[in-house]
Amino acid sequence: MSTKNAHKAKYHFYFTTAVLKHAEDNHINIGDCFGYGEDNFVVDLYPYSNLIYRRVDDIERSPNKWKESELFDLVDNLSDCFWGIIEREGYDEMDASMPCLDEFELDIKRALNIFVE
Repeated sequence: MSTKNAHKAKYHFYFTTAVLKHAEDNHINIGDCFGYGEDNFVVDLYPYSNLIYRRVDDIERSPNKWKESELFDLVDNLSDCFWGIIEREGYDEMDASMPCLDEFELDIKRALNIFVE
């Protein structure tokens, strides 16, 4: 039985937790920021989580050394990047846009360079 979807779900859980924790720690209300509730926001985070999973999977297939225990630090780093893109682009209340996936992928690659030996 393939566990690929279970691994994707794990990445989505950890990334979503980090993003929501960052929002809470910085007094960012998802509804006030994006104009919709956390349940829809969690769904909208999935492409970002999936991209993290795919880039880590690429690293795991190469001769580089990746320790999955570093996933927690990676998603914390990427949560900061995620919110940094939103802040840099600016937004009106209840009208923020999700970051560009291509730009976020560059952040993933940069972050992975920190965690790969």
